[in-house]
Amino acid sequence: MIDRKKVREVLAECEDALAPIAEKHGLNLVRKSCTFKSNTMPVAFKFEAPVERAGVELTTEQAAYLDNAERWGIGHIKLGDEIKVNGRTFTVAGAKPRRRKYPIVALRSDGKQFKMDVQSVRFGHRCAMGDL
Repeated sequence: MIDRKKVREVLAECEDALAPIAEKHGLNLVRKSCTFKSNTMPVAFKFEAPVERAGVELTTEQAAYLDNAERWGIGHIKLGDEIKVNGRTFTVAGAKPRRRKYPIVALRSDGKQFKMDVQSVRFGHRCAMGDL
């Protein structure tokens, strides 16, 4: 029988088993998620190896932002830039391009993650920069 305790044990063993393989290939493996619902579905483990650019490790979302920002017309807005939207301050944290309507990932000043459309980021950045 699979229960939550067993899943945690297997996950820990998977991490230990994958560590030497990741090290052999020069990767920094990070556990992202584990999906488990009693016996109704299979257990799914997700690991990620951050992308390295110019000696800096990037998450998938950060790399996606760098790859798409120019195309979206917000290439001048860098990761970590602050923007103001509806009077609240957000930090640009990345992108998920498959979300067509709200591809931008932003963090509110209290750390909560939000999804935003490109227009809000573009307009919010102009406001934060005092261009209006």
